[in-house]
Amino acid sequence: MTETLLDIAMMHSDTLITRAKQGDKNAQGKLVQLWYKRIYNFSYKFFLDHDLAMEAAQKTFISMCRNIEGLQDIARFKSWIYKIAVNYCREEARKTKNSKSISMDKIYNVEAEESPQWENSSARSDNPEKHYQHTELSDILQKSLMELSAE
Repeated sequence: MTETLLDIAMMHSDTLITRAKQGDKNAQGKLVQLWYKRIYNFSYKFFLDHDLAMEAAQKTFISMCRNIEGLQDIARFKSWIYKIAVNYCREEARKTKNSKSISMDKIYNVEAEESPQWENSSARSDNPEKHYQHTELSDILQKSLMELSAE
């Protein structure tokens, strides 16, 4: 069985965690490198938004570095760091839920007397701009539905 660098790093993560708990900034940096992609991907699945996922991942690792000394059992590091990520994702979702509203007029750039007209799928495929608008609207609706189901 060939081991990847990630496998080797994971085997030594207990050592990294121990060193990070002792205040070793280099070990903390290596833990960030080792776990960043997973925490970012988790956050992206939560938000479906690159910027929010990056922010949640960054806040997760800032919190990790500030609080790792308090981690009692290094074997629970994985669940501990994911719990931090979940908490930041939920916190950000509460913030954006209360401040986010989308105007359909802004999406379509229509005047007050006009309204968007639904078109058949063949008309959309002939016009790339309309296809793009339809895709964007579908994404917005999907996000809204996911927010509703979370409540």
